[in-house]
Amino acid sequence: MALRKDKREAIIEAAVAEFRDTGFESAKMDDIAARAGVSKRTVYNHFPSKESLFHEISGQLTDRLVGGTELPFNSRKSLQKQLEELAHRYVEVVSDENFMGLARVVLREKVGQPELSKEKFERIRRGQTGLGEWMREAARQNALELANPAEDARRFSAMLSEFAFWPQLFSGQPPMNGEEKERVIAETVRLFLRGKGCRDGEGEAEER
Repeated sequence: MALRKDKREAIIEAAVAEFRDTGFESAKMDDIAARAGVSKRTVYNHFPSKESLFHEISGQLTDRLVGGTELPFNSRKSLQKQLEELAHRYVEVVSDENFMGLARVVLREKVGQPELSKEKFERIRRGQTGLGEWMREAARQNALELANPAEDARRFSAMLSEFAFWPQLFSGQPPMNGEEKERVIAETVRLFLRGKGCRDGEGEAEER
């Protein structure tokens, strides 16, 4: 079983490299097999097509966003502290080198072929992430006035991505250092809470 898992992971890594170097359309299953050091039949035993491989890679990307931002809403803890924790988790996920490598491969192809693995990315649009679940529970408990928690989760993450993801993805900028990260997170949380009608300090009460 472990050997089978190792081969599957090797195939996925090879596909990421092949898609990155040649593009999805030009990539061939033969070349992916060669990179992985397995037979073509072995590749097809795990993945029946290039599309299924891309689907798997997209799933790994979205799974990291979903799982990496999981934080149960705590009505006894300040909104500010919880949002700061969520922001830290989000930034850690999107600035990870492996995540960035997957994103470069997947998003490049998604621009030209938006239907590829569309259902995987629908999870993010619908707010089916740890951040989205937190927003829904905060609204349900009337801790925040959120007409559409899924959209608010996307807004919050978009504010962070403007500094922690897109410049690194497209411009090759280095990840934010510790001071920059703390500043961006603090300002993002402050602006978000203010936008939801919380005056400065309202979301900052210490845990009771």
